[in-house]
Amino acid sequence: EVARLNAEAARQAVFAAAWQMRGDLRRALSDFSFAITRATQLRAQVAPQRQILALQEKRRSAGAATSSEVAAARIALAKTETALAEAEQQSVPARQRVAQALGLPVAALATANLPLVHPPLPSSVTLATARRPALQTRADVLGALARYAVAESAFVLEVERQHPGLHLGPGYQWDQGQNKWTVAVTFELPLFSHNEGPLAEAEAHRHEAAAQFAAVQAQVLAEIDSAEAALSVAREQVSGLRRIRSELEAQVALAESRLRAGGADQLEVQSARLELAGTEQILAEAENQATVAADLLEAALQIPLTNLGVLAPAARSPTVTVFKKSP
Repeated sequence: EVARLNAEAARQAVFAAAWQMRGDLRRALSDFSFAITRATQLRAQVAPQRQILALQEKRRSAGAATSSEVAAARIALAKTETALAEAEQQSVPARQRVAQALGLPVAALATANLPLVHPPLPSSVTLATARRPALQTRADVLGALARYAVAESAFVLEVERQHPGLHLGPGYQWDQGQNKWTVAVTFELPLFSHNEGPLAEAEAHRHEAAAQFAAVQAQVLAEIDSAEAALSVAREQVSGLRRIRSELEAQVALAESRLRAGGADQLEVQSARLELAGTEQILAEAENQATVAADLLEAALQIPLTNLGVLAPAARSPTVTVFKKSP
């Protein structure tokens, strides 16, 4: 039994390492996706800015604009073009990080079309049901439970040597109210022990394993809570910016309609388009933050976000044993 539990702990360590590698790859792909998206959004701002600069220069020649207005348009264009060049350069190290996460040479991805990562954002209802299966399937939690089971088995052996009349009971269980594991480490033993030294040592190891498990579970819960909070904030920001984008799209359509009817000029239209493009960039940054938060949540749950909606009502529950006094 001890050998099986040790093998289970080792197996869960492999799963934990695999999730670490998966997380590294996800983050690298997210960085690459954002670098490509940011360059696209900045490129969308350059076109109207160039039009605005040309229009302002014509207006200055006609005496309808000042030199400061032309200078402001030129500086704004230069800043955007500089940011665009930087964004285009950022895709190179981002691709290198993807190759490193995959364990491949960069040359192997030189011609590969890497996917742009836009993970679905789970709903609050889905997240409410995710904590239980996460704690019941996450590799480091199950590994800690298996290590506790090893210490428990050693303790069992020492108790059986001097108290064969004791019977087995559950060593840990799922607390439905607290939605987490609880480990039973305190119970009564008969007096007049004949194996105090080995039994005391085994009990100390069991308490140590229980404390280590409690620390692992607390860390996991903290990671899940932090990721959920970050995702909630990011979701609200994305939602608000999408509403603003819709309003600006309507303003662009209105300006273009006014231009066709002779009630607006090109400067008004290009300014509206530039404002929309700038908002698109801010939205892309907010969506990237949401992607980062989603990646952190997925790593905290160790469950693919695409699987959250189809989770089974209950996850598997491993069992170990402790002792209770015979009646």
